[in-house]
Amino acid sequence: MPSWIAVFRRRAHAVKESLSGTLRGSTNSSIRVLYHIALVSLSAWIAVFLSWMAEAFLAHRARLRNQTEFIVTTEIAIAFLLMVLLN
Repeated sequence: MPSWIAVFRRRAHAVKESLSGTLRGSTNSSIRVLYHIALVSLSAWIAVFLSWMAEAFLAHRARLRNQTEFIVTTEIAIAFLLMVLLN
C-alpha cells in the first residue's frame, strides 16, 4: 500500500475521532442544559402551584372546621386503605 494512502487513512481516522468527541461533548452539554431548564421550570411551576394549593386547602379547612365526624371517618378510611394496600 502506498504511503500516501496510509497517511490519508490516519488523518481521516483522526478527523473522525475528533468530530465524534466534539459531537459527544456537545450532546452531553445540551442534555445538561435541557435538564437545568426543566428543573427551573418545574420549580417555578411548583412555586406558582403552592399558592393556589394553600388557598384551596385553607378554604376547605374552614368548611370542615366543625365537622369532626367527617374528618375521623376519612382518617379511618385512609388508614384502612393503607393497611390493605401495604400488606
